[in-house]
Amino acid sequence: MNCEEWICTDLAANLLGITSVPLYETLGTQALSMILAQTEMANVFGSDKCLKNVLKSRPSENSHLRNFVVFDKASDELLADCQTFNIKVYCIHELMAKEES
Repeated sequence: MNCEEWICTDLAANLLGITSVPLYETLGTQALSMILAQTEMANVFGSDKCLKNVLKSRPSENSHLRNFVVFDKASDELLADCQTFNIKVYCIHELMAKEES
């Protein structure tokens, strides 16, 4: 999804020398599971819909996923699912507001 939040996130990652790995909505759960396992990804940035797709890949207990940063409002469903997998959810706008103050 090409939105202002994604562009800022990708530019910030590049400035910090962090590799970003796009997780397209067209990827199936098997491909997502493989990418998450191979990259040992701990942080995922995206829309509520994108993050729900990541959770459909059913992260294992050995998963490195720790944080989701949502670009829009996190749904109650996403928050509940993240709690099940012990993943913290943050809103990018709240994080940016903290940085500005």
